[in-house]
Amino acid sequence: MLYDADDVKEKLKTALDKLYRMDGSLLAWHCSERAIVFRLSMYLAQVFEAEGLDVDCEYNRSRKSLKSLRGRACNFPDVIVHRRGTNDNNVLVVEVKTAFHVKDEGLERDACKLRGFTCEPPYFYRHGAHAYLAAVGCGIAWYAEGAVRQYCQYRINPHTHALVPVGADAFQVNGAFDRLYAKASRG
Repeated sequence: MLYDADDVKEKLKTALDKLYRMDGSLLAWHCSERAIVFRLSMYLAQVFEAEGLDVDCEYNRSRKSLKSLRGRACNFPDVIVHRRGTNDNNVLVVEVKTAFHVKDEGLERDACKLRGFTCEPPYFYRHGAHAYLAAVGCGIAWYAEGAVRQYCQYRINPHTHALVPVGADAFQVNGAFDRLYAKASRG
């Protein structure tokens, strides 16, 4: 089954909406990235449940081998949506950074993983998302076939905790994550 980019984006947005609504305090209190990724994974599992896909955190296997990309011994993506035991249904790979756990070298390492997992055999994930999560907003860079295809920014509605898209004309470049993807936001 092919997974339409718009459908996958909407599913991630739905999971993020729920994360901000139910667990926004994790971001406000500067909790660990792993705690936040765990909760996001739970919500992704809910939205992908009907498709019979697995959602895993830091999954390190490719069938019976370690998950690895060219030039790297092993790679553990933050979150993957897939079917265990096969590379035929690799739908989404997600790398997450939070406002208080971001460094330029970590961002580039995550971007490198997303490029690799969306274009290297045997993985060929159909979609990749690099998500920057902060208490008041987030950014998502979308990858496909080894390249950034789109960058979206959202602010968080303080009353509903829903993600509100920021128009391309209102994008703000506030930090390392935004600088990394600023060109994609204009193109």
